[in-house]
Amino acid sequence: VRYGHAYCVAMIGLVPGAKPEPASTQNATVQIFGERAGAISFLVDGAENNDPVTGGPQVRFTQDSIQEFDVMTTGYEAEFGRAQGGVANIITRSGTNEFDGRAFWFLRDDQFDTANVPDQDPPALNRDQWGGTLGGPIVREHAFFFGSFEKLDEQRGVNIQQSRIPAFVRAGLATPGGEEDFQIAPETDGFTGLGKVDFNLNVDHRLTATVNRSQQDVTGEISSPVAGTTALPSAARTETREGTSAVFRHSAVFSQSTFLESTGTWIDGLSGNNLDETIRAEPILTLLLTGFVQSATQLYVLRFL
Repeated sequence: VRYGHAYCVAMIGLVPGAKPEPASTQNATVQIFGERAGAISFLVDGAENNDPVTGGPQVRFTQDSIQEFDVMTTGYEAEFGRAQGGVANIITRSGTNEFDGRAFWFLRDDQFDTANVPDQDPPALNRDQWGGTLGGPIVREHAFFFGSFEKLDEQRGVNIQQSRIPAFVRAGLATPGGEEDFQIAPETDGFTGLGKVDFNLNVDHRLTATVNRSQQDVTGEISSPVAGTTALPSAARTETREGTSAVFRHSAVFSQSTFLESTGTWIDGLSGNNLDETIRAEPILTLLLTGFVQSATQLYVLRFL
């Protein structure tokens, strides 16, 4: 996953006192000094970017839009506050006096996979992740722009060893609808984009405006809600996560020892499972005592600098 916040969360797990918590909620997956994973506060360009429900970042940023980030675990100043488990302070990139652009494309496909399940093809997989950045001057020394975007398209097959599933289950006799479709393919459609402008009003004053949009929709996702079981495709769910944020920041230098930074932010987000469903699909579980999951994928990368 190349999303910048996911990358930062992974890096937080390397900080002394931090412990990965993969079984936690969708977004908050790291604990610091025993605090809840959702107790970490995420700041982007001085503005909060926290999911109030599940913890973790509310709006995702592309990895190439992040210039640097700092993780504070204890002893941080009161200006940060509102965090028990630590603060991840993230700074986004800005344009400079030189034009700079980059592009990337990551590809994964089942044509390069090998099945490790006897008499069964490897699960279908097609994943395209591409994007780029562009930055430069609007007016040299005075105004700059920077933009970054990333697009994700992924289609996956059902990763179940069907030979271990009883015939009556495969025939749909255990499914309320009377049919079990093992051709259901989980699909992911994601987009993340950032636009930023910086203005040097004079030697002592700088104004910055940033707008970011992230969206990820997943359909046909099959979970395993109980250890040792596999949920059948009839219980496939949808996942929706989207958000938009805008940050405005003014930096003023009054003397060599006095400065003031003022930040205003607007953020709107939506996340949840099966948001468009009117009824709840109860998962049909099959106990797989000795089953295993197929694997063996390769990653091919083309990156243009």
